Amino acid sequence: MTKNGIEASYDGATHTVTIDQTSGRFPVQGQIPFRFLVEVNDGSQQVVNSLLLQGLNTPVSTTTIQGISTPGVDIEKWSDEGEVPLYAPIGEAQPGALLNDGFAGDYDDPAPFAGKPLAGGQSQQVNFTVSNNGPDRLVEISVTDVLTAGAGEIQNLVCEFPDGSTGTTWAGPMELATQFDCSGTLPGLTAGESHRDTATVSARGEVNGATVVDSDVWNAYAKSYAVGDYTWIDTNKNGKQDADEPALPGVKVELLNERGEVVATTKTDAKGFYKFDLLDAGTYQVRFTLTEQQGERYRFTKPNVGDAATDSDALTGGNPLVGLSKKFVLDDSNAALTRDYANGVDASEGIDPTWDAGVIELDPVAPASSGSALSVTGADIAGLIAAGLALLALGGSVLVIRRRRATA
Repeated sequence: MTKNGIEASYDGATHTVTIDQTSGRFPVQGQIPFRFLVEVNDGSQQVVNSLLLQGLNTPVSTTTIQGISTPGVDIEKWSDEGEVPLYAPIGEAQPGALLNDGFAGDYDDPAPFAGKPLAGGQSQQVNFTVSNNGPDRLVEISVTDVLTAGAGEIQNLVCEFPDGSTGTTWAGPMELATQFDCSGTLPGLTAGESHRDTATVSARGEVNGATVVDSDVWNAYAKSYAVGDYTWIDTNKNGKQDADEPALPGVKVELLNERGEVVATTKTDAKGFYKFDLLDAGTYQVRFTLTEQQGERYRFTKPNVGDAATDSDALTGGNPLVGLSKKFVLDDSNAALTRDYANGVDASEGIDPTWDAGVIELDPVAPASSGSALSVTGADIAGLIAAGLALLALGGSVLVIRRRRATA
């Protein structure tokens, strides 16, 4: 290209622009007047302009335009436990970066029972915070959430964007080191269920053009409880479990709720143990019922002799084969709850292993002897004597009558 006696050419291979005076023309006052207009069409690259005069090896002028590096975005998913995510402002080393990673409510640990503990059936609001932590404004922003393990999906997800609009997608632009919030609802979980979901944000750098993505997980579980323990034969009839006393397997055990309704049924195993696991918090009772065969040999031992861990809790009423515990509460106030249980427990809050039933063996009844009158009981002997006296009295009357008839 030639204009006003100045020739300019561009070498695409070396990205070099050469400017020279037209042959036969002289520079004004010994100088060639010109200016550069540079259009940058890739904001991620650095542009360097150097002015090198012909015949010289050192540029007389250099201009550098720094490209914008990869944009950045961060998403944090959390529940309100008294803390919120905090971010570095403009002017600090990493504007928009999270300052308090691991804050209360940031339940991203996937370990069992490390998530947010929830009461069974309790819904939970879950929050999302998105931050621009890069050097470029963000456009084409989208927020999503998916269930990645367990039960329950976040419902009614909505974001409030900086321009006042709402939704889950936004055209932008999102300024540097700014944030916006979203929220959704986790429906109530059943006792023993767990939940893990992943929130994801994607966006594109306004100048750089690159797409960036960030994700964050959040975990929760519904608290659960268990109750159990043991039925045994109280051979010394002291109402306590002693080390040498045998177990009683096959006893029917029912779990009753606060209204007295049966919610679960099991039998004691070969070692005398039973367990009701993964229960909601609540008020319960345990009912022990001996089989007909067991009832021919056993009765429940004396209850509640003092040691809750080793005594019998079966209170009997009109039916001697049925023993019912008193009411008890399974919740965080129960001091007997433990996860250190030899027979294992799945409940997150542990098991109350203090609800037992002991039985004593009935005294045997001696069989009657066929050849001896002494084999009958004292009550039977008294009855025979009374019958004999009655017969004697009757016989005496007959004799008297007969004599009178003979005399007449």
